[in-house]
Amino acid sequence: MSGWVDVYQRDDGRLYVSSHSRVLGGPRVVNGWCEAIAGDVADGRLGALVCDGLRAGEKPLRDVTAADVREFLRPLLALAQVSSVADFARGAQAVGVERDASGAYVVVASENRGAGLGFVFTDTTIVVPAEAVADEIGRAVRRGLASSCDLGRRRHRR
Repeated sequence: MSGWVDVYQRDDGRLYVSSHSRVLGGPRVVNGWCEAIAGDVADGRLGALVCDGLRAGEKPLRDVTAADVREFLRPLLALAQVSSVADFARGAQAVGVERDASGAYVVVASENRGAGLGFVFTDTTIVVPAEAVADEIGRAVRRGLASSCDLGRRRHRR
């Protein structure tokens, strides 16, 4: 279970779900699978997309170059109608989702630290049992996004 999904909520109100795969012998990278949905989509639809993205990330990638990663990012940037990752990330909150060894879904909150540092994952996690239905996964993702949003606001107030 090596897949990873990032779920972003941008200032445009939409949710963006992006899948990542492990490179053989290397890190996880975006793999080109992504979807954008309205922010008020049903929790079950959001949870189902997260599961689809995790499945899309299960197969490892081989021989990925920097040019490949740029190409894999192109569909996500096109969905958001932006030309760069910096533009995409501006004003966004994000969570990462993976499955642990038991199959549980682990939602990890992040803090958006801006163009220089990007998204930094925090120790705020929400664990959803492996047998959870899509509604539960979607609700956990929304709670994680809310935590990410609060963390970012706190940091900017300092």
